[in-house]
Amino acid sequence: MASEKTSPMAVNVLNYDADPTGAKDSTAAIQKAINDVAARGGGSVEIPGGIYRVTYPFIELKHRVEVFGHGQATRIIATGEKTVEFTTGVFHTGTYSVPMTNPNKGENKPMRMGVRDLFIRTNPSNLSLSDPNGSFWKELHTTPLMPKVVGVLFHTEMPDKSSNEPDAVPLLSNVEIWGTDIGVAILGKDDQGMKVHNLRIRKALRQGLLVGKPVGHPLRKSKDQNADGADNKFSMIDVSGTNQSGGVYAGIEVYASQTKFELSSSWYNHRTLPKSTIYSPENAHAGAGWLNRGERNMYIGCTAQENGGHGWVLRLGKSQFIGCLGESSSFQGASVGGQAQPMEAANWYIMNGATGLRLVAPRSHNPKDDRNASLYGFYIEGGTKDLQIIGGSVIDERMSESNLKNRRVCAAGPLGNQVILQIDALQYQKFTTETLKELPGGTWVY
Repeated sequence: MASEKTSPMAVNVLNYDADPTGAKDSTAAIQKAINDVAARGGGSVEIPGGIYRVTYPFIELKHRVEVFGHGQATRIIATGEKTVEFTTGVFHTGTYSVPMTNPNKGENKPMRMGVRDLFIRTNPSNLSLSDPNGSFWKELHTTPLMPKVVGVLFHTEMPDKSSNEPDAVPLLSNVEIWGTDIGVAILGKDDQGMKVHNLRIRKALRQGLLVGKPVGHPLRKSKDQNADGADNKFSMIDVSGTNQSGGVYAGIEVYASQTKFELSSSWYNHRTLPKSTIYSPENAHAGAGWLNRGERNMYIGCTAQENGGHGWVLRLGKSQFIGCLGESSSFQGASVGGQAQPMEAANWYIMNGATGLRLVAPRSHNPKDDRNASLYGFYIEGGTKDLQIIGGSVIDERMSESNLKNRRVCAAGPLGNQVILQIDALQYQKFTTETLKELPGGTWVY
């Protein structure tokens, strides 16, 4: 009988003595498999169904190596046996503050690395993994979250931007993440061109999904510096239960430009800050569903639901929102705590720096007649200009039409020029109109 053929560029971590029972640390074994494949020019590393315990510095992804598991059957558990010195990912390129790069100019490396089809969870208290009936496997979300640990972190820089390959294009799909500091962070200037899909992120101390460097990041000390992490596409992203630290974080935060989302949701993110703080630019996204602080972005069929803060916080403009929903913000329930109360936030919050926004068929809806939720449908800061909201609607099942008056739309001061608001019966226009001009020969131009 012929022996089974194998490829040195496609390896299984069990052949490197990774322990699928979780009894011993598998970090070194998984890393050795990745390193060996990378040394051969790249390939795949398979992590079969099982429980794999990993510790700091966790797993570094390498050039053209794709790590894949068997879906929910492959469970990667980050434990607290070793001190986490620098914020990094269970799977990562670089750390939160320092990118992975290549000192050899003229090489298109590192690129095309990634991870797919597995489950990541933290275990900072080092609870037993061997007993399927033990407290860790009751899946009750009562175990502590793990600071400085990101589920998947990409912070990649190729060495020579004059090279003929512009982007690293990391791979990320079909991954579920529980109990981290940040769920997924995409930070590098070459972490571009990604097609990210089917992520489920549950409970995080800070953001669930972070796209681009936020202002204040060690490599982005001012808002004028580039956020990086641009030109990526996201589909079927589901984030919930973030901002467990009680800080100023949204479920999904986008600082990058040219980013596209479709069919994605951010819900039940937590807020503890009082109402008096969340109508200011720096605190508005505390416990919000989404923060858009990038430009030239597009959101299609996306939802913010039952968040402790605002649903959508739109801080920068030149972006499009098509068929998106803000629902039950500052929802009465576990998503508000501390000094936060229900019926304080807006389903849509538009800041006056968000020039050039286009919202088509956006909805604000509080569907539960027995729970307090958003205070406003659309809250628009005074001075906002070049804003068009077309086909918008505001519904609150708790209230009669008369009680909903003055709460569908709140403009906190006179609006700027070139504004059109078509929301239910509201037809507001502060717009200088032009017409086509005929040129000789019958051509019409504007």
